Amino acid sequence: VLDCELTFKCQQTWSSLQPTENHRTRFCPECQKRVLFCSTPKQVEKAVAKKECLAFWSGAGDPKTGMVTVELGRMEGSS
Repeated sequence: VLDCELTFKCQQTWSSLQPTENHRTRFCPECQKRVLFCSTPKQVEKAVAKKECLAFWSGAGDPKTGMVTVELGRMEGSS
Protein backbone atom coordinates (compact mmCIF):
# COMPACT_ATOMS: atom_id res chain seq x y z
CA VAL A 1 0.00 0.00 0.00
CA LEU A 2 1.44 3.35 -1.07
CA ASP A 3 0.53 6.72 0.38
CA CYS A 4 0.19 8.79 -2.81
CA GLU A 5 -1.85 11.87 -3.60
CA LEU A 6 -3.08 12.06 -7.18
CA THR A 7 -3.38 15.37 -9.01
CA PHE A 8 -5.81 13.67 -11.41
CA LYS A 9 -7.98 10.79 -10.23
CA CYS A 10 -9.24 8.51 -12.97
CA GLN A 11 -12.74 7.03 -12.76
CA GLN A 12 -11.70 3.82 -14.55
CA THR A 13 -10.97 0.62 -12.65
CA TRP A 14 -7.91 -1.60 -13.09
CA SER A 15 -10.16 -4.46 -14.19
CA SER A 16 -11.79 -2.26 -16.89
CA LEU A 17 -8.41 -1.54 -18.52
CA GLN A 18 -7.13 -3.70 -21.38
CA PRO A 19 -4.38 -6.16 -20.36
CA THR A 20 -1.03 -5.91 -22.16
CA GLU A 21 1.93 -8.28 -22.49
CA ASN A 22 3.33 -6.80 -19.25
CA HIS A 23 1.16 -7.80 -16.26
CA ARG A 24 2.03 -4.48 -14.53
CA THR A 25 0.82 -2.37 -17.46
CA ARG A 26 -2.67 -1.94 -18.87
CA PHE A 27 -4.12 0.24 -21.61
CA CYS A 28 -6.96 2.70 -21.05
CA PRO A 29 -9.39 2.75 -23.99
CA GLU A 30 -10.97 5.95 -22.62
CA CYS A 31 -7.88 8.22 -22.79
CA GLN A 32 -5.72 6.00 -25.03
CA LYS A 33 -2.83 5.87 -22.54
CA ARG A 34 -0.99 3.12 -20.77
CA VAL A 35 -1.33 2.78 -17.01
CA LEU A 36 1.53 1.43 -14.89
CA PHE A 37 0.82 -0.51 -11.70
CA CYS A 38 3.27 0.72 -9.05
CA SER A 39 4.02 -1.25 -5.90
CA THR A 40 7.09 0.66 -4.72
CA PRO A 41 7.91 4.35 -4.21
CA LYS A 42 10.67 4.02 -6.85
CA GLN A 43 8.13 2.84 -9.44
CA VAL A 44 5.89 5.82 -8.57
CA GLU A 45 8.86 8.20 -8.99
CA LYS A 46 9.62 6.78 -12.44
CA ALA A 47 5.99 7.04 -13.57
CA VAL A 48 5.74 10.63 -12.31
CA ALA A 49 9.01 11.59 -14.04
CA LYS A 50 7.62 10.21 -17.33
CA LYS A 51 4.20 11.86 -16.70
CA GLU A 52 2.51 8.49 -17.06
CA CYS A 53 -0.75 7.33 -15.56
CA LEU A 54 -0.34 5.00 -12.64
CA ALA A 55 -2.23 2.62 -10.41
CA PHE A 56 -1.47 1.54 -6.84
CA TRP A 57 -3.12 -0.15 -3.84
CA SER A 58 -4.77 2.62 -1.84
CA GLY A 59 -5.39 0.77 1.39
CA ALA A 60 -9.10 1.59 1.18
CA GLY A 61 -11.43 -1.26 0.59
CA ASP A 62 -14.48 -3.26 1.49
CA PRO A 63 -14.16 -4.66 5.02
CA LYS A 64 -16.73 -7.37 4.21
CA THR A 65 -14.73 -8.86 1.34
CA GLY A 66 -11.23 -7.73 2.26
CA MET A 67 -10.77 -6.38 -1.26
CA VAL A 68 -8.35 -3.45 -1.47
CA THR A 69 -9.08 -0.56 -3.82
CA VAL A 70 -6.71 0.26 -6.67
CA GLU A 71 -6.39 4.01 -7.28
CA LEU A 72 -5.80 5.22 -10.86
CA GLY A 73 -4.61 8.62 -12.02
CA ARG A 74 -1.61 10.90 -12.52
CA MET A 75 0.68 12.82 -10.22
CA GLU A 76 2.75 15.88 -11.00
CA GLY A 77 6.44 15.79 -10.23
CA SER A 78 8.28 18.43 -8.25
CA SER A 79 10.71 19.15 -11.09
